[in-house]
Amino acid sequence: MLTILIVDDEKEELEGISFLIDKLGFKLYKVFADNGNQALEYLQNHKVDILFTDIRMPRMDGLELIKLAKNENPNLKIIIYSGYADFAYAQSAINLEVSEYILKPIKVEEFEKSLKRVMERVKRTELEHELYSQTARYAQNHLLYKALNHSDSLSEADTKLLENFDICYTKLFLLEFDQSFFDIISFRFEDWIAEAIPYPFDYLNLNVSQCLLLFKGGERDMRKSFYEIAMDLYDKIEGDLGYTCYIALSSEGNRNRNLSEKFAQLERLMEYRFFVSYTRIFEEEKLLEEINTPSPGDALLLDKIRKEVSAKDFNKIYMYVDLLFQKYQNKTNYSQLYVKFVFSTLYHAIITEFGECSEDEISLYIDKLYRCSDLLDLKSILQNTLQEFEKREESSGDAGHDIDLVKKYIEKHYQEELNLYSLAEKVYLSPSHLCARFKRITGFGINKYIKNVRMERAEQLVVDTNMKIIDICEQVGYHNLSYFCQSYKEHFGKTPEKYRQHNVKEDRGAGKNKEEI
Repeated sequence: MLTILIVDDEKEELEGISFLIDKLGFKLYKVFADNGNQALEYLQNHKVDILFTDIRMPRMDGLELIKLAKNENPNLKIIIYSGYADFAYAQSAINLEVSEYILKPIKVEEFEKSLKRVMERVKRTELEHELYSQTARYAQNHLLYKALNHSDSLSEADTKLLENFDICYTKLFLLEFDQSFFDIISFRFEDWIAEAIPYPFDYLNLNVSQCLLLFKGGERDMRKSFYEIAMDLYDKIEGDLGYTCYIALSSEGNRNRNLSEKFAQLERLMEYRFFVSYTRIFEEEKLLEEINTPSPGDALLLDKIRKEVSAKDFNKIYMYVDLLFQKYQNKTNYSQLYVKFVFSTLYHAIITEFGECSEDEISLYIDKLYRCSDLLDLKSILQNTLQEFEKREESSGDAGHDIDLVKKYIEKHYQEELNLYSLAEKVYLSPSHLCARFKRITGFGINKYIKNVRMERAEQLVVDTNMKIIDICEQVGYHNLSYFCQSYKEHFGKTPEKYRQHNVKEDRGAGKNKEEI
């Protein structure tokens, strides 16, 4: 809906113009001001499409207002209306690109025609702007594709256009999905991700499974690090959309670094997804740090695992197994035979402690380990065996104490930033193990459980209080009102406002029935 700002120091005139607009059926959002200063303040803080102003007013006359308004919005359409005596005075408005001039007293037919013409001009301007924006966006994306893949082939004209578009990025995120994500989804992912990330970025779709986020600002401009932003984004995609996503982060470095070099770095980092399973977020600095972190010797690790097996402390068993796995996963200077020997030794210790197998059966299981084609298969066999024994122990003992701790922490700290990694640290579990264990015991994924807790609390505040929806949004741990309302509607079938109205009506109806009875 278009907005019209009507300015006149006479209240009767404002009311008369408002009445005419409604009577003639114009769909306009009307704003009123009784002087030029008030009108200018509104123009500086709000989008206005049409300015309808008198000429002679106190404090600031109409012509001065028009000059200042045009500085704020050059596309603003203006209608002047004034008495016949001011006609010569108003002729200077021609130089100010005034759209229409209407004499007082206003004739209905003339008013209707003038307003129709101006509204058509506004819509034509908006269409032209949209077409220009689309063309510019297409041109920018085309240049980005060339800069990412063939920077050496950029012409002098291309380079100049890149400068005009201010294509100069400090940080790039490459998002990759397991499947043809962009052929499957029924919504516009660019709009969804803009809601998920509260920082400005450019978006580029690369293919059916990849897209690119390009940031111009540095971490000093953000409330969070880029790595934290990537973690939050991963959690939202997995928790709210139900898709697995891998995210590679370029080095921040020099903002003028060649785009193709940054993109090549992202593609190299993304290759880690095939042999690094403990994370979905790849940043060169962190990966190098983790890979080069000294790890305890094999004998020491195996000894620690044996002790925890005897103590039946599955949390620590999983932690040490993950540590052992990461050690071999990040290094290539071990032979397959040696790694299989280490894991078979560990497997023998576990199955001897928890299992009731004969030596022949144990030999068959170990033979299966030696026939594994990669490290992931080794880990999978070991973890599946551990999970079976853990289930057996849970059915006969105190099950799920660590999960109860996580649930209580979520219920107490739902207002804060929560993610899988920070929760895993609270109970000394690896993120992957906590995720699997939590879902097995509760029947929910962690993100789903967090959302349920927040929604339950939000429902209480919506129904039982008069708090503003935006305050409730912040109270239950959301930082984006639109995203909160969307999540609430998905959970309860109605937006918070409509849910409140519906339940208030029901409560009133119930009260009325009680009185009648």
